[in-house]
Amino acid sequence: MSALLAASQIAYTIVRLAGAAYLIYLGLRLLWSAIRGHVGTTAVTTGVADTFGAGWRQGLFTNLLNPKVGAFYLAILPQFIPVDAPHLTWGLALAAVHVGEGIIWLGIVLMLAHSLRTWLERPRVVRASTPWSVRSSPASGSGSRSTDAVLAHTATGQASR
Repeated sequence: MSALLAASQIAYTIVRLAGAAYLIYLGLRLLWSAIRGHVGTTAVTTGVADTFGAGWRQGLFTNLLNPKVGAFYLAILPQFIPVDAPHLTWGLALAAVHVGEGIIWLGIVLMLAHSLRTWLERPRVVRASTPWSVRSSPASGSGSRSTDAVLAHTATGQASR
C-alpha cells in the first residue's frame, strides 16, 4: 500500500481524506456520548465499546487511513534491505519486526497502566490531577464532599463512591 501511495498523488489524497473523515467520525461519536451523559464510561473515552475486537478495529483503521505510516515504511525500511535481497520479502519481514516490537512495547505499557490503575483511581490522586476549573465549577458546589462526588463521578462514571 505504501508503494501505491508513493506512486499516486490521487491515492495519497484519498487515503488522507478517508483518514480525516474517520477521525471526525470518532470525534463526533465521542461528543455524542458526552452530550448523552455517559461521562466516565469507556464509550466516552474511546468512542467504541471496550472489547478486544473493537479496539483492534479502531487501531487498524487508524493506521491504515494514516498516510504517515506508509511514508515511514518507505523512508526507513529500504535502507535496511540488502541490495541483492528480494525487496518485497525483506520489506514484509522488517514490517513484521516493527509490528512485533510495537506489540511488545504496548503490552508493557498496558501492564504498567493496569498495575497503576488502582493507585490512579484513588480520590486523592484524582483530586490532585483534576484542573482547578473543574473542581471550582458551579456544578461542584462549595463543600468538599460535593467536590469529591463530582470528581468520583468524572473518574469512574458513578454518582458517588
